[in-house]
Amino acid sequence: MQDSRAFEILNSLAQGFDPDTGEILPREHVLQQPDVIRALGRAVSIFRQYVGESVRADRKPAKAGQAWTPGEDERLLKSFDRGTPIRELAATHERTRGAIQSRLVKLGRFERTTNS
Repeated sequence: MQDSRAFEILNSLAQGFDPDTGEILPREHVLQQPDVIRALGRAVSIFRQYVGESVRADRKPAKAGQAWTPGEDERLLKSFDRGTPIRELAATHERTRGAIQSRLVKLGRFERTTNS
């Protein structure tokens, strides 16, 4: 497994998302327990220090960090509502899966869990 994929998996789990589907993990899932969330967050932090920011830079999509347009928001919501997987949405919008998930939270499609 490449470091970048391992980082992506840990980061998704720490944020409360299934790393393959992008779906929110159920509240009763063991990975949603506060101590587990804190441990995963710490692992992400250590991993980031260990491999450096190059893990993120190597996989940065074309629109990473750019502002979302109203039209892009509309296309995102329509695709999401049709059941398009997060991974496919990320590829289509040239953004990370984390950016797609965060945008969907901001647009009210689902709630992000707290990592405290």
